[in-house]
Parts: sequence; structure tokens; C-alpha cells
Amino acid sequence: MRLFLVFLIFAAGAMVFMLLARRREEDVEEEWEKLLNHEAVELFEAAMQYSKMQLNLIDLIFGTARSIRDEQEDYERAARTLSMGYKSVEDLGNGLVGQLAAMSRFSRMLGAITPPPPLLPSSFRLSHLVQLSYMHRKLDSLIREPLLRFKLRLCVLAKALRLTLFVMGRRVAEIVARPRATLHLWDHVEACYADFHTLHREYGVSLGALLASLEAARARLRLIGDWLARLEGQEGGDDQEDPNNQKNP
Repeated sequence: MRLFLVFLIFAAGAMVFMLLARRREEDVEEEWEKLLNHEAVELFEAAMQYSKMQLNLIDLIFGTARSIRDEQEDYERAARTLSMGYKSVEDLGNGLVGQLAAMSRFSRMLGAITPPPPLLPSSFRLSHLVQLSYMHRKLDSLIREPLLRFKLRLCVLAKALRLTLFVMGRRVAEIVARPRATLHLWDHVEACYADFHTLHREYGVSLGALLASLEAARARLRLIGDWLARLEGQEGGDDQEDPNNQKNP
């Protein structure tokens, strides 16, 4: 009886593994199709342009919040405007995290990629991000495989974005709860937003490296396709010559 249960567990595990493998194969085929028909590149480029537009809009919202605070001294309204700006930052940041995950999936299909350098600690103001960037540089120096270094960069950027959103969200919530008593926290929010700008720039650098590698991979696939087409043409020509050779001995 015990042996039979072990067999059932093994059989169930094998079935689950086969289903997951099949699903994985379908996902890879779908991503290859997106790569070949320029869909992936167009989506990434459109997402980058959209994020730049969103960032410009958020700059305007935060600038308005500071103006209301300093010139009109309407701290409650300034806090509400700041909160609206943070919600836009949160939406954009979560979108960037999703884009980083998609970039990681597509990067595994590349034969070669040149990873950008690791994050620079002096580029950040939040202590959490400074420590994270130091760790990134240390791990990057230990990894020799370029693709793994690139995926590590994407992972660090996603982690840094989540940390920035978390810290910034807490500070904005405190300001909204006590607008007049938390003026000193505005500097913390501005530091978070400055680091968010840096992370967005580093996201763009990573995306540029991925798009360059995707273009190179697509060029290699075109060469292979042309070679296969010529090979099939030669084989078709040989098949047509054989009957003639048989008729004219």
C-alpha cells in the first residue's frame, strides 16, 4: 500500500512537470514570435516613451506642491498635491518593475549581451539604495557570465524601485496626516524622488542594452533564415534535375 502511494505521488509529480514544461515551451514560442516580428521592441520603446512623459508630468505636480507650500503656505493643499504626485510615482514605479521582469524574460533568449556597469553608490541619496548598490557592485565583480550580470542588474533595479516607493510612501503618508508638523519630511520625499529619477535613468540604460542585443539577435536569425532558404532552393533544384537525368541516360 505504501509503495502504491509513492507510485501515485511520483506519477502525479511527473504529470505536473510535463504540463509545466509544455506551458513553458508555449511561452517561449510566443516570445520568439514577438521577437521576430518587432512586437517586443516596439512595446519596450513605447513603454520607455510613456514613462518619460509620465515623469515629466510628475515633475510638474511636485513643483506645484512645492509652490503651494512655499508661496501660498497652504500646507494642507500642498500635502494633498504631494500625495497625488506620489500615487503617480507609485503607478509608474510598479510599471517599471513589470517592464524589468519582461526584460529579464526576453534576455534569456539572447546568445550574447553586454551588461551596463553596476549601479554607482554615489548616485543615490537614500542609505538603503547606497548599500544596495555597493552589494550590486560586489556581486557583479564575482559573476563572469554577461547574461547573469545583466539579469542581476535588472533584479537590483526592481528591488531598488520597491524600496524607494516604500520609503517615499511612508513619508508622504506622514506629511498628509500632519501637514504643518512634518515640513522637514519634504526633504526626505525629494531625496526619494531624486533617486527615483536615477533609477528611471538606469532602467533606460538597461533597456538600451537589451534592445541592442535584440537587434543583433534578429540580424543573426535573418542570416540563418536566408541560409536555410538558399539551402532549400538548392535541394529543390537538385530534385528537378534528377528526372531529366533519368530521361536522358
